[in-house]
Amino acid sequence: MDVSASAAWLDFKYANYSNGQCNTAQQTDSLQANGSTADCYQDLSGEPADYAPEWSASVGVSHRQPVSPGILLASSVDINYSDEYYLAADLDPASLQDTHTKVNARIAMLSESGWQVAVSAKNLLDEETRSTGEDIPFGNGNFYANAICRQLPAACPIAIDQLLDKQGAFYGVTERSRSYSIDLRYQF
Repeated sequence: MDVSASAAWLDFKYANYSNGQCNTAQQTDSLQANGSTADCYQDLSGEPADYAPEWSASVGVSHRQPVSPGILLASSVDINYSDEYYLAADLDPASLQDTHTKVNARIAMLSESGWQVAVSAKNLLDEETRSTGEDIPFGNGNFYANAICRQLPAACPIAIDQLLDKQGAFYGVTERSRSYSIDLRYQF
């Protein structure tokens, strides 16, 4: 049996970052107040960076056991934990990835003659996670769309005051939900 484990504590906060990029709501406020987003900055001093969870950890266990001459049973389980973290550098609340724990498992029969049959399950707890995310340029309420509509009102299908809802548009690439697989292999 093999056991592996790791844990990380990251205490990262910006010491001095007074000219951080504004998020969509802040840019919308700036656009409404000043007619521009050119001077829109946020003070991120004392805030974490994107993709910087405070805690993360993983544990894995694997086992191999002969079941008959020339046939081996192999199994493994791994558990991966991550604290919450932001996906976007502007720390937009829409980009906050919640704390999550993912569990994966695999069991396989292996033969000395080269064949293998395995059943795997990934993300057994069916955690919803995103690998990346960011504002969408020209999305409803987005600062890019707001700026263009102010400069070229005829190009906008809706009135500027309807566009300034501060919600913006945000995309996130969702990682795979719970999944199962059966693997058949033969080496020759």
